[in-house]
Amino acid sequence: TEKVWVFNPGDSDTRVRVQVQLADPTVNGTVEPYELTVAAHRVVGVDVLDDDADLANDRVPRGVPHWVIVQSIDGADVVAQRMLTGAERRGVSYAIGIPLAATRWLVPVAGAAAVGSSLVAVANPSATATATVTLRRQGNGSAGDVESSIEIPPGELLMLDLVKARLVEGGASAEVVSDLPVVVGQWLGFSSPSDIATPLGIPVVGTQAELFDVIGPGVAPGDLETGPLPSDATLVDPGSLPTETSPAS
Repeated sequence: TEKVWVFNPGDSDTRVRVQVQLADPTVNGTVEPYELTVAAHRVVGVDVLDDDADLANDRVPRGVPHWVIVQSIDGADVVAQRMLTGAERRGVSYAIGIPLAATRWLVPVAGAAAVGSSLVAVANPSATATATVTLRRQGNGSAGDVESSIEIPPGELLMLDLVKARLVEGGASAEVVSDLPVVVGQWLGFSSPSDIATPLGIPVVGTQAELFDVIGPGVAPGDLETGPLPSDATLVDPGSLPTETSPAS
């Protein structure tokens, strides 16, 4: 199951759009966004996937990788969090929404003895530009490319299997490097005991960028014109960012 919670810390009600972006929309299609009103100082939840037959929601197809964009329609500040449960509700995990994109991300990797599956998702939020991504392995005092020059079209999602790439062995960690700002998330499936985790990727200071030109709902790649990074898209000044906070902040 998957649920997105939206909190409105403001003093006025706000309209919010929860937009599910499917991987490979030319094959899987697009999803009508959820639009909701979140009252001041209140929380509203959206069932993206629910295994209760009485609450079946077929808007989002099962088995199709996807990522989620939460945006207040009127520009008010909101806080978003996603809750996932594992198969047959074995395990539960929460992850805060990521407010920034970055060109370098560090990814924690758990030991192979405990992990049955370890996936990294890289989303390209741009509505117009294709990102080129490299997956790097770091460990035992050295670093090297595992996969390189992988292109992610506008609004698309790339899934990287860290078990297949042998990144979960020998205490290695992973790094995602991109020529354009992207967003990185992770999925860990544990076999014994059966559980899941969705740790946040860690953006490297100095490579973060404000989200700009974000893909809109119901837009297929064939409808887009690709182009270079806009000239007014600048990196966030590292001095303006908190330096001693947790990744979830």
